[in-house]
Amino acid sequence: RIYAGGGLLGLALLTAFIGQPTTEQKWSRIEATETARLTNREVQIHPAELALTMTDDTLRTIILDVRPEADYNLFHLQEAQHAPLEALPDMLEELRAAPENSVVVVVGNDEAAATEAWKFLRAESVRSAYILEGGLNNWLRTFGDEAFVTDNALVATADDRPAFAFPAALG
Repeated sequence: RIYAGGGLLGLALLTAFIGQPTTEQKWSRIEATETARLTNREVQIHPAELALTMTDDTLRTIILDVRPEADYNLFHLQEAQHAPLEALPDMLEELRAAPENSVVVVVGNDEAAATEAWKFLRAESVRSAYILEGGLNNWLRTFGDEAFVTDNALVATADDRPAFAFPAALG
């Protein structure tokens, strides 16, 4: 008993000394596999598929909007939670505890910020995480009124900015 207790105490002290791995260390362990999935576009969800997922009563859809607050206030998907990258660590317990039928979809204006958030979630073992393909810019191109898309299109940008101007914000 004394040796077993001493061994357990030694393991506890070793664990306390070494500490828990950082998110970066966790990501480095799964990077090869997850980067391949990302490159093959296996983790992106088309706007139409997200729309169906949102209406499927057998699934719990969790939409995390990682855009700046100003963009979120101009336009966001119904039921989307504003979740900037720095707020994600505080949401981990809730996301890990979500029911098995939950689907987490990360959205940005395009895919850059959403991909960073997805990498964080995957490194932290959040299951069923996806990225909205093309972000909300693609959502608006897919579902937006033709007049709105034509009249409000902004000059194309590649730095995860809104592609459309909104004349007013409602939320």
